[in-house]
Amino acid sequence: MKKSKKPLALLLSVVMLLGVFVVTTSAEDAVVKGETADGVSNVTIITSADTVKAGDVITVAVNVATDYNSTNMRWPVLFSSSFFEFVEGSEAFTEDLLKLNGRTTAVTDSIDSKNFTAEYTPENYRCVLIQWSGITPYNNPEGADIFTFELKVRDEVVMGMSGDIVIGNEESFYTQMIKPGVEEPSFSDLVQGNITFNCTNAHVAFPVPGLAPVEGTSTVVDKENNLIRGIGFNVVDDIDDYAYSVGCDEVIIEPSKDNIMGTGTTVTLIYEGEVYDTYTIIIAGDVNGDGIVDAIDYLLLDLMEASEVMLSGAEKLAADLDGDSEVTSSDKIALDSNLIFEGEIDQATGKYVANN
Repeated sequence: MKKSKKPLALLLSVVMLLGVFVVTTSAEDAVVKGETADGVSNVTIITSADTVKAGDVITVAVNVATDYNSTNMRWPVLFSSSFFEFVEGSEAFTEDLLKLNGRTTAVTDSIDSKNFTAEYTPENYRCVLIQWSGITPYNNPEGADIFTFELKVRDEVVMGMSGDIVIGNEESFYTQMIKPGVEEPSFSDLVQGNITFNCTNAHVAFPVPGLAPVEGTSTVVDKENNLIRGIGFNVVDDIDDYAYSVGCDEVIIEPSKDNIMGTGTTVTLIYEGEVYDTYTIIIAGDVNGDGIVDAIDYLLLDLMEASEVMLSGAEKLAADLDGDSEVTSSDKIALDSNLIFEGEIDQATGKYVANN
C-alpha cells in the first residue's frame, strides 16, 4: 500500500493542474443535506436562524454530501447585500475538510463576474468564494459542513424584509475525482466532474410579528378582525398544535375557563417586551366559553331572546351561526339543529351547515 500512495499523489497533483470541469446545479431539484445516491453531490446552505431582527448575527455553513472522492471543490456563495453584511474574519474551513490536508482559500468579497448572473448581480449580492484542493479526497455521502462564516443583519433592515444566501450562478467546479469503491486507484480510475449536482439555498427573514395556522389543521387566523377560528373542542391552554407565532418574543394565552381555550380566550403576542397584538379565539356555538357546544349554550340564546342576559362581543360572534352579524332566533334554531345532529357547525367559517 505504501508504494501505491506516492504515484497516486503525484498523479492527482498533475491532473489538478490540468483539469477544470463544470457541473451544472439546479435549484429546482434542491434537496436537503444527507445521504447521496451513486454519482450525486448535494450542497446545502445552512443558517443558524431563519428569522432574525436588525443587528442579529447568524452563522452560515456550507454542507457538502458526495459519494465521489472529490479532489477539488469550488463554491461561490452569494448573499443579499441590502440585508446582510459580512462579519470580517469569521470565515473558517471546518475540521472535516482541514483534516484532509488540502489547500484552502476563501475570497470574502470576490467580484469575479462568472460568480454572478442576471438574477444575482454584484449590485445586489456579495460573493464569498470558497476553494479547496487536496491529495486526500473528500468523500462523505452523509454530508458534512466544510466551511462556515458569519453574516450580520444590517441595522437599517426593517420588518418585512428578507435576504437570500445562495450558490449564485448554480455552478460548482470539480477538477477531478476518483471512482468510489476503488481501493488502489490508477489513472483509469480518475474521472472528471461528471455527476448530478443539487443545491439547497437559504432564505432568512425579519418577519412582521404575527400568528400563522399550523399546516394541515382547520385553524383560521383572521388578521383583519384579530380572530382565531377552527380550534377543536376541549383544547387545553396550548395553541401550538393549531397556530404558531412568527417573530414574537412570547405568546401569552388567557383561557376563557378552567384552562380550556373556549370562546373568549385571548392570545397576546409580545414583541420586545411590549404587547404587539391580541387575538380572540371563537368556537362557533360555544357561547359560554367552556370549549364545547351543548344545551347550556342553547339556554343562553333562549335567555338572550327573552332579554334576560346580554352577550359579550366574543359570545355574539360564537352565537352568530348564519353569518349575518346578528344573533337572532335563526341562530338558536341552527344551534338546536346541531345538537340533534341534523347538521353541523363548520368551525373554520363559524356557520351552521344542514345535512343534505
